[in-house]
Amino acid sequence: MKLLYVISLLFLTVNGSNICNRIPCSPTRLYADIVSIIDSSSSMDNGLFDGVKQFLTDIASNVTLGSNEDNTQMAFYTFSKDGKSYGTLKNGNNNNSVLSTINSLTLDDYADRSIDQALSLEEDEVTTGNGLRQKAKKILIIFSGNSFTGVMPSTNNILGKLQSKYDHIIAIGVGYDGVKNNYDELHNIAGDSSQLFFTPSPDQLRFIYPAVLQTGCSNYMPAITTPKPTTAPTQAPSVSCQVSSLSYDIYLLIDNSNNLNSDTFGLIKKQLYNFISPYSIGTSTQVAVFGIAINTQEYYTSFENSQMPVYVTSAINNMAQESNNGQAIALSLNVIQNNIFKKIGKNGKSQLIVYVTDNTNFDSDPTNILSSLTNQYGVKRLVIRTDVNASMDTLTRFSGAQNCVYDVSTQGTSGVAAWLQDATCRKNFCV
Repeated sequence: MKLLYVISLLFLTVNGSNICNRIPCSPTRLYADIVSIIDSSSSMDNGLFDGVKQFLTDIASNVTLGSNEDNTQMAFYTFSKDGKSYGTLKNGNNNNSVLSTINSLTLDDYADRSIDQALSLEEDEVTTGNGLRQKAKKILIIFSGNSFTGVMPSTNNILGKLQSKYDHIIAIGVGYDGVKNNYDELHNIAGDSSQLFFTPSPDQLRFIYPAVLQTGCSNYMPAITTPKPTTAPTQAPSVSCQVSSLSYDIYLLIDNSNNLNSDTFGLIKKQLYNFISPYSIGTSTQVAVFGIAINTQEYYTSFENSQMPVYVTSAINNMAQESNNGQAIALSLNVIQNNIFKKIGKNGKSQLIVYVTDNTNFDSDPTNILSSLTNQYGVKRLVIRTDVNASMDTLTRFSGAQNCVYDVSTQGTSGVAAWLQDATCRKNFCV
């Protein structure tokens, strides 16, 4: 897997002028060939398929479709029981034809999700003879509502061919089954976490499509942060044990919505950096990092896979705020339960969720999944409440009791790291 540190995009609503301010080129001058492969099975009902069609319409409406330089071409494939082609790139360089094609995309509603058939069509049709341009940015978007059936892309040589053909492969899990049942395969397809997205509902796809526009810029590459050598913070003097000797899997769930004051967000990131730095990261302790707003994104830290401290600190340092307000906490917990614990099981280490939030606008009630994580894996929980906007009653239920909630509004930010470190020493959690 390529080592690429994640940049969070400030996703915007459909507004061309705002998008131009957020990506390094104008969408109207995007020199890109964009191919979309869309799950059209029964997993995509309940508005998910229509949401994807709107997502594609948003892209088509913000670019200039044509075959010249600084123009964009688009092609579409669906998969369910069979794969289906909706025309080549050569046919996808006219505004009217592209919008008509998007409108004609059909939900097949079979339970099968044979992506290999759509990928075979893509391999045969996305060629220079059919309009693929040598110098254009080549972008593949794959939408999935559930686990694939048939031949998996990662088990034959077609994934390697895709990765050599396209500059960027973006994988999007749509709905709860997309993340619950297909996380691993989508991660394999995307190749790195900065190109992997999950959204629980169709109306939230609009916050993802600017990522596609950004990758189409000729000067865009996911950023790799080379941190300057620094002296790692030591643990707070008040902490009652040597935290480097502790054995934990720590899941940092960080509110990066626009509800959080930007200054507070920076201070909290610094405290989280100070919190985790003294642990023996990569050996006795592993750390996973999630940014949570209206959607969720797992930042690359190589969790339980030869993790190094710099992977974790870079994930925290590089996290940026999104331009939307919400907390996809249930979706994030589903990722942890159905993908991380599915891999690691009960590994003998203490399991701890540290949830930092400025609001409690949850996507759904997390009570049942929290209980399941505690009962099956002994997961403990601590909460950092950064503002009175977040309901104390809700966060008390999340953590188990009020003494497992650190309230920044009354205690300030400076004590966050020490409080978390000492809690891991004392292990006097509330669930």
